[in-house]
Amino acid sequence: MNVLLIEPPKPPPALPPFGTSEETATIFSPPWELLCLQSFLLHRSRHTCRFLDTRLASDLEAEVTTHLMSLPSSPVLVVNTSSLSLGSVAAVLEIAKRVRPETITVTMGQHPSQFPELAMNMPRVDYALSGDPETILRNLLDCIDMPPRLHLVPGLVFKDRKNVQPYWLDNLRSLVLGEWTGAFWSGYELGITSRKVRAEIRMSRGSPNTPADRHFGRGYEPLREWPMDKLASKVMQASHQRISEVFVQDSPGFWTWKRLNRWMEELNRVRNTQVWGLQLLPACLDEDTVARLAHTKCRHIKFIFPSCDPNLLSEHGCLSTAKETRHTMNLCANYGITTQVVFWVGGPEEVDGEKSRLAKTLKELDPDRFSLHAFPYQFDTPDYEKLARSYHGPKLDEWIHWAKEPWLETRPVAMWGGPDQIPLVHSTIQKATRSLRRDPRRLFRRTGDRLRSMDLSEATDKAQMFLHGKRHKT
Repeated sequence: MNVLLIEPPKPPPALPPFGTSEETATIFSPPWELLCLQSFLLHRSRHTCRFLDTRLASDLEAEVTTHLMSLPSSPVLVVNTSSLSLGSVAAVLEIAKRVRPETITVTMGQHPSQFPELAMNMPRVDYALSGDPETILRNLLDCIDMPPRLHLVPGLVFKDRKNVQPYWLDNLRSLVLGEWTGAFWSGYELGITSRKVRAEIRMSRGSPNTPADRHFGRGYEPLREWPMDKLASKVMQASHQRISEVFVQDSPGFWTWKRLNRWMEELNRVRNTQVWGLQLLPACLDEDTVARLAHTKCRHIKFIFPSCDPNLLSEHGCLSTAKETRHTMNLCANYGITTQVVFWVGGPEEVDGEKSRLAKTLKELDPDRFSLHAFPYQFDTPDYEKLARSYHGPKLDEWIHWAKEPWLETRPVAMWGGPDQIPLVHSTIQKATRSLRRDPRRLFRRTGDRLRSMDLSEATDKAQMFLHGKRHKT
């Protein structure tokens, strides 16, 4: 059969990020899960498959229509579905059923995997994949003309089948890593001063469910790791494409010392030449570790501050101070590793004084690249249920209601505290960054760093040009 994988449009955030590194704070790349699913169908089944990222489309209906009409009879449309994108998914499905009513529509991803009992509440959905999608989708495609057999496919949800449980593989060895070839990488270029293409991968599926992962997704899914040797070779292959950097999107809790050392060993084994990066909570790394990271071509580390409150940071298992993190950032700079600091603002557990704590941390870190974001609101974090009982946020029913009429209904605001929280978070961000810009110590420090980094001859030339200009004026 002919399968069309679709990444739906991504609604804009409730509050745009602010800072010096907006273009690098978020990875814009083909979803790793869809690349792996496409590779699996092409290599481990008799079915054809193509991928459409509608985030690149200027005209959603025209793009979906063009791709659907180019497929032979009875196309199968598989849409990556998260709870926060239900309306966007519903819009894609509405277009598909209107253009080609015989299209078989399938949803996969976070929403049907976390809430299989709600998967068929989506309009115009024929099937849903709950769990690891590869084998479920292959069985669906193989048995789609034999309805009795579909009742035997684990993880397959449809209207005549009740009480389906997510189907998770014990390991990922039988699956296929995504391919870099075939993607329209030019469409993913980002940057202001220089245009770069950055790809994302994940070394695992699921959540480690450590304290560090409290507010990171996939809390409903058991942790499984991809074979590191195969993944290291895949990263190395990216250097032959137009990919400037491969960023590892696993949550900070994934990176134990053992895993990090094993990953660096595998990259050394393949003699990696591809630039890569990872994300961590505030950390104190020793010089030997930083040097080894640099040797494996790590050139980007993102430090995520879920809060600037020491008590909340300790609940994430983060005991490093801002001073220690700053020391690590300086070490990274010495070894050619760019560091970026990301702050989450307006979290549900924050107490009074967040503005002053944020401003103080910014001054202590004095980062070259930083960005501030509204605290992420997600249904699949390990702590969501506990927080939802104590703090206000849009309920899942509101997102399902949006999906009923995506063209007419207003999208809920994905933020803890709802729409009323937007001006408060915006004010916190503005005041903290204004305090940083006006800090005289930072201005002197920046001037000194710039002078120390200037070549002596360059400094002499500039000084002569400056003095010549002064004499000319007099």
